[in-house]
Amino acid sequence: MEKAIKKYGGRVNLSVFECMLTESQLEKLKAAILKLVDSKTDQVAYYMLCMDCFVHIVYQPERKRKELVSSTTVV
Repeated sequence: MEKAIKKYGGRVNLSVFECMLTESQLEKLKAAILKLVDSKTDQVAYYMLCMDCFVHIVYQPERKRKELVSSTTVV
């Protein structure tokens, strides 16, 4: 699953990724993940954030955010 997600964004934590996606990219990513996820044991959550919310994310300890392109979706 990591390979599919890393095409669109970066890892924030062991199982948390940030991705900036267009609607089309989000649909492609969701389709790719659906093929990989084990519905009996796995679950993936998608949190959509507006750009204003995204730029106000606070990290502790502070770190540089990798450059992300396009719209606003955090996976």
